[in-house]
Amino acid sequence: MKHVGVHNDRKVTVMFRQVPDEPNNCLVVYTESLPDDTMKAVQECLATTDAQNSNSFADAAMRFKTVTGEGLLNTIHVGNLMKKVPTSEVFLTPNDATKVSLAEVNTAIGDAPVTAPAQTSAPAGTPGALSDEQIAASLRSQAATMQKEAERLLAEAEELHPLPKRGRGRPPKAETTETASV
Repeated sequence: MKHVGVHNDRKVTVMFRQVPDEPNNCLVVYTESLPDDTMKAVQECLATTDAQNSNSFADAAMRFKTVTGEGLLNTIHVGNLMKKVPTSEVFLTPNDATKVSLAEVNTAIGDAPVTAPAQTSAPAGTPGALSDEQIAASLRSQAATMQKEAERLLAEAEELHPLPKRGRGRPPKAETTETASV
């Protein structure tokens, strides 16, 4: 399995094989020290064909959604779970019998430029992508539909059990005998 290895005898998932402008460092997460839900999400993401076909696990993690609906890469980043370590100290273990230095893998792959994951938002003019104007119109239409449904539900509730009518203003102050005799 790609993107898994060890660092100082601890299991890691290699998020980025190299740090931009620091080719001798990489970013990893210590898999076993992750929170349970995040560890499960990392393992599920690693098992996908998307992750196995990606050169960087971060690309697949960015597209993978956790149980909360948040991107896995964002969850790991916000949780401050990635650690920068030297590539020479990380050994990839694609199977139990193989152990290869990440520095050697990076050298063998070559000096391909390392970049951050691409943004998922579609650029303007992309076929099939909605513009801000189209999204706003859709939201307004949904809000109008919901408003009509809310009015209908309120009317139905009023028919089933009307609220008591309220009188206008404050009730008049009752006179006491003491104030009347003065």
